[in-house]
Amino acid sequence: MNPLLSKTLRILPGLMLLSLLGCALHDYEDKMKQTQMRLKHFDDEKRLLDEPVELPKKRVKDRSEKGFHEEPIVPIFLRPPLGIGKKPSAPEHGVLYKFSRKPAVSAGPPGQQAPPGQGSVPAGPSTPVQEVYLAWDTDKGDQKKFIDEILRLFPRKNPRTPPTEKELPTQLPDREPISLRTYEFLDPQDNTYSVWFRSKGKWHVAVGFRIEKGKQGLAAEEAMRLSAESLAIEDEIPLAIELAKRSAPRPEPPPASPPPGQPAPP
Repeated sequence: MNPLLSKTLRILPGLMLLSLLGCALHDYEDKMKQTQMRLKHFDDEKRLLDEPVELPKKRVKDRSEKGFHEEPIVPIFLRPPLGIGKKPSAPEHGVLYKFSRKPAVSAGPPGQQAPPGQGSVPAGPSTPVQEVYLAWDTDKGDQKKFIDEILRLFPRKNPRTPPTEKELPTQLPDREPISLRTYEFLDPQDNTYSVWFRSKGKWHVAVGFRIEKGKQGLAAEEAMRLSAESLAIEDEIPLAIELAKRSAPRPEPPPASPPPGQPAPP
């Protein structure tokens, strides 16, 4: 046998083994990176998002048609930035549901809402986002028509100047890729509005955020992005609910009880 061929045959199994080990190591490193990204995403949601919003409900006949049950008026799931309440006010312009900051609590006795004009403290941790808006439509028209109609509902400092527009393809842990389109502009008081749009099937959905003048920054941008990415429509909702349980906001620790016989601090 040719000496070179004989030597090659002797070392070939070792080379194959090294190749297989290299592939296995590469796969392991990829899985570790994916796990780390998933854990970071859930931790970011826990840090910056609040409980899912609660939309108004409607009465629906049971399948047996012998009774009724309640369900949200639309199949939409959304987690707002931390500090935003989960119940909306009456819709503005008939279509725009607004979610405001949770009411501040009195700096006096625990659990009391702060009277207007008196000293108060925030209800809990929050982000720079002051308000969240939610709108939807099932018009069979294209998304652009829906975008134009919704943007007209917000106050703009320079109506003739087009908003800053971006398209953000997004890959989320354990979910299918989605595409979000954002529009950003100032109102007459120089507050920042950022409106995010997504379409799925017959649904067009808009999620708007308002940030007070001077509070725009990375913290606000991260909270808005995570909130918009949490948007789930129709058949996506069961998975979104399950994933939200893994990253529910951290509960506030109860106030420490004073030692027996000692009055509670004011």
